[in-house]
Amino acid sequence: DNDWFLSTAGVLGGDFHPRFGFSPAVGPFSDRLVSRVVDAQGASFVTVSFNTLFLPAVASLDLKAELLVSTNGGLTWVPVWTHLGAEGALDDSRLHVDVSAEVAGQPIARFAFQISGPDSLELAYWDVDDFQVRVGAPPTLGALPAIQVYAGKILEVPLVVGDADTSFGQLTIS
Repeated sequence: DNDWFLSTAGVLGGDFHPRFGFSPAVGPFSDRLVSRVVDAQGASFVTVSFNTLFLPAVASLDLKAELLVSTNGGLTWVPVWTHLGAEGALDDSRLHVDVSAEVAGQPIARFAFQISGPDSLELAYWDVDDFQVRVGAPPTLGALPAIQVYAGKILEVPLVVGDADTSFGQLTIS
């Protein structure tokens, strides 16, 4: 038995993004949402991407939002990304985490989002959405041309990007 609930109602009303929350408050707490198994055999580069929105209720060094990885069936977990409550809010962001050192070449990898702290009242909310694991070769950035910087604006900078896993017409840069 735990104090988690799943809801599509947010502070601004209902929406189509389900979210987990605590009710009533608990402390101390540490909970994980674990992915299915990912096979990264033969890969030299692995990236995890996700959208996140994090709002602590108080600025606490003990409140932690983390992305963890395990390559031994969940016996041990290694943090690959951490955001502390003391760092403040994390506005709606798309994050990309290079997990190649931990996951590349592994036949079994699992990821977990973990939230922990001394009291769940320290957390206002943490949204995680659109979680993706990309297995393959790293994108490469070509040489940058010589650029002269003047007081004012630079309107454009030419970049050449290549990705061994994506055809040229499908590449997008944002």
